[in-house]
Amino acid sequence: MFQHIQLSALAVGAFLGYVVPFLLGWLFIDGMFDAAAVDDVQVARRYFWLMLAMYVLAPVLGGFCAARISKYQPLLHGLLSGLVGGFLVCAFREETLLGLLVYCALAGVVGGWLGGRTRRAST
Repeated sequence: MFQHIQLSALAVGAFLGYVVPFLLGWLFIDGMFDAAAVDDVQVARRYFWLMLAMYVLAPVLGGFCAARISKYQPLLHGLLSGLVGGFLVCAFREETLLGLLVYCALAGVVGGWLGGRTRRAST
């Protein structure tokens, strides 16, 4: 079962799904706090929706990329990409959240399913 796991697919999926959104979110937080400091509600609201979409859709994108890159077992690659990313996120937090790990794993599976479906349709 584990002989077909491609570590490069997991690394790309975890990077695109978790590291890039974390860095972008770190940059957007400053802008959101600056907008809140001058009491600009519209700008703060835009930053909030952008960050919410980024943190919700990025794990799905990571699983999707891992599934598209892998040659075999797209769901397993999506799941493992989500778990690797979830552990990366929990490493930067003081407490480990089981719900966050479960969400990351499920989002990776959804992305893996989408990646597997689109890969099969294109071949």
